[in-house]
Amino acid sequence: MKKTILVTILVAVMLLAAIGSVNAASVTADKTTIKAGETVKIAVKPSEARDGVQFDVSYNADELQYVGTEKPAGMEVMDEVANGTGRVMVYSMNGTTTDTVVMTFKALKDVETTEVKVTGFVSGTEEVEEAGKVTLTVEKVEDQKDPTNPEKPGNTEKPSKPTDINGKPITEHPQTGTPIYVVAIATIIIAAGAILAVRKNK
Repeated sequence: MKKTILVTILVAVMLLAAIGSVNAASVTADKTTIKAGETVKIAVKPSEARDGVQFDVSYNADELQYVGTEKPAGMEVMDEVANGTGRVMVYSMNGTTTDTVVMTFKALKDVETTEVKVTGFVSGTEEVEEAGKVTLTVEKVEDQKDPTNPEKPGNTEKPSKPTDINGKPITEHPQTGTPIYVVAIATIIIAAGAILAVRKNK
């Protein structure tokens, strides 16, 4: 009988601990699909407003860049995050509380999936080894073409050359058959001669 009671108590304690772990914190993203170069905000939330939150974060540094953690009003932020891992601490010296800690990450390149994981969550009496994670998809940015500026980086189309009725490039003057560059040089020489003649007559 005593053994049965003891087992029941242990099971109840384990269930309460499991419930506390589930409700201790949540990790969410403002969007799960982004483009390379864009940023995403990831929120870590304790079960209720606290005057101190601490957790560890891990991510793929080849795919994401940690930008920083927003400072809640009246609170301070201490973060040491680099090369795919680190710790974030948000705390208050005057009793101010917050129910959300927001981190910002920047996508570095397109990948099918990449993760940001939060572990070692501590807030008040709450402690959770695995607080949660978000899975992101980073899409490739398509090249944007500017038809008004063919030389702009990202444009792959070259300026079109004049063609005849058969679609062949025009390399000669249509009336004389002379190469176009020869006609252009002759035009420049004639114009220069006319300018000199006008100056001499003055």
